[in-house]
Amino acid sequence: MTLLSIFVSCSIMLVGDARVRGDEASTSVSHLVDDLYSANLSTATQAKEKVLTMARQSRTNRNEIIRNLLAVFDDPRTEQVGYSSAWYASAELLGDLKAEEAINALVRHLDYTNGVAGLSLSHFPAAKALTKIGRPAVPALSVALADPRPSMRENAARALGEIGGPEAAEVLKNAVKSEKDSDVRFYIAKALEAATKYVSGD
Repeated sequence: MTLLSIFVSCSIMLVGDARVRGDEASTSVSHLVDDLYSANLSTATQAKEKVLTMARQSRTNRNEIIRNLLAVFDDPRTEQVGYSSAWYASAELLGDLKAEEAINALVRHLDYTNGVAGLSLSHFPAAKALTKIGRPAVPALSVALADPRPSMRENAARALGEIGGPEAAEVLKNAVKSEKDSDVRFYIAKALEAATKYVSGD
């Protein structure tokens, strides 16, 4: 066997091994995301921890994980209260990963909730995730402030207030001038106050 043929054989084996490892990682990610649907809190919590660990191991893992988590958003099962925890967990993980690739999808679902009432943004997982992603989400959130749905504008404002900074403050300052809905305007004003504090360092 010539040196060239040995080299070619080794290259083929390496490519094959890499493909197998990639397939195994994809299968593992899929199984972990499925565990997010579990009614067993321990199972779902362990899955979240493992997902974060895998995502930090390689860019390939991270991309595969983000792709699978985004797929949960469009899963009809999450419209049922019993499976909404998977939606919440997916949004939380995307926020923890600061997944800028997920910003547009999260903004589209700013008003997603499992129906539990509350003033905290934790009841609106997409908005909460966007606050974790931070300033890269500001442009998309500014567009959401023009959404015809009041709930979308309200949650966009609240997320911008949590993110803070001069860019978010400027967006909110413009929005509060043009907002016609008094309830939404109240939330924009409160968010502007919070964002301005971040700017001033208070």
